[in-house]
Amino acid sequence: MTIAERASAAHAKLVADPVELAVGDPGPEMMFDDAVYKRGALALTALRAASGDEKFFTLLRQWAVDNRHGSVSTPRFIALADRLCADIPEFSATAILTPWLFRKQLPPLPQF
Repeated sequence: MTIAERASAAHAKLVADPVELAVGDPGPEMMFDDAVYKRGALALTALRAASGDEKFFTLLRQWAVDNRHGSVSTPRFIALADRLCADIPEFSATAILTPWLFRKQLPPLPQF
C-alpha cells in the first residue's frame, strides 16, 4: 500500500467517524484516541507533500539528532521545518500544521 493510499484510508476513517478534537492539545481523556494518531500522521503527510521527500526526511533525521534524550515542542519542530524548507516559495510549516493540530475540523486530504 502506498503512502497516498494509507493517508486516504486514514482520512476516510476520520470522515466516517468524526471526533471533535484538536490533537495538539487533546486533553487527558482523549490523548490516546485513535484520531490523535491518525491526524498526527496526516499532519506529517501534509508536511511531506509540501516539502518533498528529501527535505522531509532531512527534517526528521535532524529533529532526532537535535533532540536526542531531550524534551521537544511543536513550535521548535515548526521552526526547524521552516528553516530547512526556507528555499521553498511560500512554504509555512505553521500554515500546514495548524489545521491538523490545533483546529477541530478535519482538513482536506493532503495532495501528493
